[in-house]
Amino acid sequence: MPTPIGGRGQTVDAVFAHFLRRLSGDRRGNVALIFALCLVPVVLIIGAAVDVGNAQRVQARLQDATDSAVLAVARDGLHLTDAQLAPEANTYIKASYRYSQVAYAITNLTFDRTTVTATLDTSASVPTSFMQIVGIKTVPISAHSVAKGLGYDYTPADALLN
Repeated sequence: MPTPIGGRGQTVDAVFAHFLRRLSGDRRGNVALIFALCLVPVVLIIGAAVDVGNAQRVQARLQDATDSAVLAVARDGLHLTDAQLAPEANTYIKASYRYSQVAYAITNLTFDRTTVTATLDTSASVPTSFMQIVGIKTVPISAHSVAKGLGYDYTPADALLN
């Protein structure tokens, strides 16, 4: 049996049905209602755009740092042991990458001594601000770069001869 509410003996179902009938027939204030309903998705979309823009900015800086590090490894790789390659790359990345709040990782570093070619992959996870509302805590980013070294020591005299 439906539960009566108030002093008139009306049930919850009857009161809710009456409210819905009144709301559907009343055209006043529709703009405010539609605006309120649309405001939430619009704010989420704008917030997601801010978070994605931030991730792209950090990714561009990580790509720049990865490029400078792979160039250094390609240049100096013949004079370094395999164990010294990652610290060398890390030194150049730290010098170029200025986002201390977003940690990066070197995911792959190879140096082919016969072709004097270095390959470097890095990755990071950029924390989000607005997208956390929908459960997305970070945006993963990565950078890839390949460079070919000269295969010999480059001196200022080489620049004059070439």
